[in-house]
Amino acid sequence: MKKYFNKDFIIKILMIFLIIQPILDIYILFDESVVNFFKFSPSTIIRMIFIGILCLLTLFTIKWNKKHLWLIGYIILVLSYTILHHINALKFNSVVPGNFNYSIISELFYIIRMILPLIIIFISYNFEFTKKNLEKTIQYLVVLISGSIVLTNLLEISLTSYTNEIISANIIDWFFLSERSYRSLASKGFFTFANQIAALELLITPIILYFTNINPTKKNIVLSIIQLLAVFMIGTKVATLGFIAALMIMFIMYLFFTFIKREIVFSKKIIIGYIVLFAISLCLLPVCPMLGRSQTSDAISKEFKDEKTCKLITFEYENTNEYYAKEEEINVGKDDKCKTTNDFEEEKINFVNNQLKLSNDKEKFLNSFIEKEYDNFRINKRFIVNSYPYQYNPNFWFEIMQLPIDQRLNYRFIEEEMLKQVKIDNNNVFDDYFGITYTRMSNIFNLERDFLSHYYSLGIIGLILFLSPYILIILLSIVVILFKFKSKLTLFNCSLLLGIGLVVCSAFYSGNVMDGLIVTLIFGFICGQLLNILFKKDTILNKKISIIMPTYNDSNTVLETLDSVKNQTNKNWELIIVDDGSTDNTKYIINNYIKKNKLKQKIKYIYQENSDQLNAIKNGMNYITGDYVLILHSDDLLGSKRTLENITYSFSTYDCDAIFGNLIIIDENSKKTGIQKVNDYYQKKSIPPLQLLWLGRNLYLDTAVFKKDIFEKYVLNNYLNWNMPFWLCYNKSAYMLNVLKVPFSLIRYRIHSGNYINNELGKLNVINGELRTATNLLAYYDIPKYELQYKIFRFMNKIGIRYIPYYKNQESNNKYNILKFIINKRFDNYENNIFMNSLLNFYRNHSDRTISIKIDESNLYLGSDMRKFNKQILNNNLPDMYIEVFKEMDKGFTKILVKTKEEEENALILTKFLCIYPFVKIEKE
Repeated sequence: MKKYFNKDFIIKILMIFLIIQPILDIYILFDESVVNFFKFSPSTIIRMIFIGILCLLTLFTIKWNKKHLWLIGYIILVLSYTILHHINALKFNSVVPGNFNYSIISELFYIIRMILPLIIIFISYNFEFTKKNLEKTIQYLVVLISGSIVLTNLLEISLTSYTNEIISANIIDWFFLSERSYRSLASKGFFTFANQIAALELLITPIILYFTNINPTKKNIVLSIIQLLAVFMIGTKVATLGFIAALMIMFIMYLFFTFIKREIVFSKKIIIGYIVLFAISLCLLPVCPMLGRSQTSDAISKEFKDEKTCKLITFEYENTNEYYAKEEEINVGKDDKCKTTNDFEEEKINFVNNQLKLSNDKEKFLNSFIEKEYDNFRINKRFIVNSYPYQYNPNFWFEIMQLPIDQRLNYRFIEEEMLKQVKIDNNNVFDDYFGITYTRMSNIFNLERDFLSHYYSLGIIGLILFLSPYILIILLSIVVILFKFKSKLTLFNCSLLLGIGLVVCSAFYSGNVMDGLIVTLIFGFICGQLLNILFKKDTILNKKISIIMPTYNDSNTVLETLDSVKNQTNKNWELIIVDDGSTDNTKYIINNYIKKNKLKQKIKYIYQENSDQLNAIKNGMNYITGDYVLILHSDDLLGSKRTLENITYSFSTYDCDAIFGNLIIIDENSKKTGIQKVNDYYQKKSIPPLQLLWLGRNLYLDTAVFKKDIFEKYVLNNYLNWNMPFWLCYNKSAYMLNVLKVPFSLIRYRIHSGNYINNELGKLNVINGELRTATNLLAYYDIPKYELQYKIFRFMNKIGIRYIPYYKNQESNNKYNILKFIINKRFDNYENNIFMNSLLNFYRNHSDRTISIKIDESNLYLGSDMRKFNKQILNNNLPDMYIEVFKEMDKGFTKILVKTKEEEENALILTKFLCIYPFVKIEKE
């Protein structure tokens, strides 16, 4: 059973539950025959079952303590309210027979529906989604909701947003229609309520735009465009204007967090993406159904007020209990004798008021007038016949008919007036506190103003119990973000808050949102995730950064380097110093610094015999306890006081394996002399062959910050063991790690005469890794006209244009010439180096030979041992094993025979170190 009561399992179930929400909102599941068969909508039943399971799993998984007592208190309040709500409902009086079909079962079911999203908030708060999981969830929702709306619209099989009829034209036709009826053009796919889908789209929009901002993949860009098309197709003001508002706000936030807070990386692709979205919006706005709706309402209002009609109205005066009016067209010569529809309405109203003074049965006369004229007065038939039938209160409807046409066309206004009248009829002061019930309200009409409708149905107490938590979440989130702006003011948090705020605004402006489960359940999930980030322990600052500092005779600079770490704003770090056999007073300086600043718990000093910096870093790996790993050399400095803080925010914002940024170049006196810019990092198939074209040199940097597991798995093997770029991996093909270039500098890199690269031994060590990188890539890529392409690449690189090489995904057939070209670029006299000579001979004298080698394990080196190896070459004291191997390499061979598994592993290390591994097979005899 334990496998069901763990975080990962519950998150999977919750993900599935969220993703199926659009499927559960298909209109067929809410068809009257289906609902009558099940007594309730099967969608609601499925949702309740899912939430029940999730709730039980959560209660058995989380640790209960006193802070959860509020939950018991809330449940008691809800139960008490429900009882009083029902008692108040039983004391209801109405002029309309039937009590508006009040049912305690329906009312209880409604209250449960209002509680379900609050339960989801509680569940979501206790289980934080990773950004990767959240991104996948939002992507699925966009495909299922927006994708289905766009597809059904294009195929012209979508239901209209205001009826369940099929649309008359798709989005392409909008541009060619001379007359446009919003009722036949606005489309909601196969969903039940357009208002609910519109609100859900507003919730999702800032989040999908956020993921497009930080991860502008083709998928996210396409989904953002689909999202835009869908909201315009829905055709409601909430959807269309809400999306435009969200788009503008997200663009402003992108600029703020890029250029002011410097949280995210500037990208031309993102700017172009926003321009495209704004351009599409401007093209669609003049022809979209939303505008058609506004134009229709304006046209009707204008017709009533301005357009004149030449007709004569005659009234029946003799029967004072029956209304009769006859209209006929007349032919007059002067236009000023014609009247507007508004004039005719006034004429009818005046007649009725006069007749009421004479009538001995005023109610019968009014009923007669309303029955015959309500359609001419543009009163919705459903309102006057079904919702609040005119026969039982004709005076109310007569007053409505005397209102200006703009108010009569405003359905939300009429809906509220009916509910007000029902409360007046009931004349119960407790209706203000406990409401007239949702059942009655919905049988009158669902008021399309959510907070008002819930005031009428649930009363002030119900409004506080069921809706105020959402307002409270928004207010508290704003307060926390403002008071903890350093850690909480992030683009991600603001995007979630924007989505939540847009839903609440749409509920205030529109209706059928806060009781629509497809909206409120996903809405509750997002609320819970935001609360988790803002109010639970700050997981960002809890992430520890392990800094490994190799040092060798850097007593002149190490104090400044230590200060750059100690003075960081983010104090959650550990420093692992590995002294690679320093012969100056480095040891004394470091230990004295630790003691003086009381940093024994944060700084660990390790001394080892001299064995090169890569081996020193590998030694430091044994002491890592942090979440991220940074290598900082003892003659360099951290970029600024906020470097570690920026690192944690970057990893919390982006789903990446590692981050790097431009280097600030400083001189021996720590004065800034320039900036070494790093190429933009692209996870493209063309980058590994470009690395080969760049002579095996690192296209980027070795200076980076890594996730701990990435460091221990990939950086150890690629960079520390074999001195190759950490971001480039080999497994049947060359592939790249997910590395992010950040907008801040990690390191202040010191250049001085003693730098590693500025001596012959250093150059030999560097080219060792470059040759190994190149020979590995030669196994996967063939680059025709290598030298010509190299020159083109260098030229385009100087003018700032990214070169995409021409290559073939196959083993190179020009290995010797390419390697010779690479070596010549570094050394003019490579002939004096036995290793380089033998390496070139191996690729020039390719021979299908099989050899056997006796490997001396004590002289077996990794790439990290290259300093020792190159010293032996320069001093002419190479072990005999290498002399023998070089002789064989001069002749060329393709296979090494070994006798044991141990010999096989040793031969593999040897061939890797000598840069011939990809082209030599190792077999047992």
